Amino acid sequence: MLRLAALLVALAATPAFADDDDALDLDLDGDSWSLADGDCDDLRVWIHPGAQEVCDGHDSDCDGEISTALDTGEQDADDDGWRVCAGDCNDERTDVHPLAPELCDELDNDCDGDRPLSEQDLDLDGLAPCEGDCDDLEARTRPGLSDAPGREGVDDNCDGVIDEGLLPSGDDDDTTDLPGGCTDRGCGVSFRAATPTSDRASPLLACAALGLLIGRRRRDL
Repeated sequence: MLRLAALLVALAATPAFADDDDALDLDLDGDSWSLADGDCDDLRVWIHPGAQEVCDGHDSDCDGEISTALDTGEQDADDDGWRVCAGDCNDERTDVHPLAPELCDELDNDCDGDRPLSEQDLDLDGLAPCEGDCDDLEARTRPGLSDAPGREGVDDNCDGVIDEGLLPSGDDDDTTDLPGGCTDRGCGVSFRAATPTSDRASPLLACAALGLLIGRRRRDL
């Protein structure tokens, strides 16, 4: 800035030239190139014909265009304020540049060369952990599924409820906590009568048979 101010002061103190050709011969920035020689910016010493392109958005070599070649990367196609040569790793998205916050979009938003595990879909089920997948190593576990029989103890749909809608193994009546859904009235939703487990006649049948026998003997008397 001090050099530029000194040059401006010197320019102001220079007497008027007889014609513009004399002014074009000046070398205000001291880079040995005047406007007459092809210097396209006589206030920046690093800008002149033959100069190396710098990542600053200027036509450093005065060839009439700002380089957009991949070897220099001075383009800022997405207008996010970051040039490719300054570290923009995706010049087609404004949400990708070195100071961008990481988003749940499976992109390297901050251009640090790494995607967080929370944004990666390791089990290829279509969802990353940041999208709600609670087990990214198991494709059968993700939001949108139902808790499946045979996978008891697993939150298949990642809703925080395990075995949602499933009956315990062998239980056909989920209204009781007794084994098999049985109560003193029977088993299952319809409370079916329990199947006898003994070959012996029930006491009720034995009493009925005895009553018939006694009645028959009384008639014989």
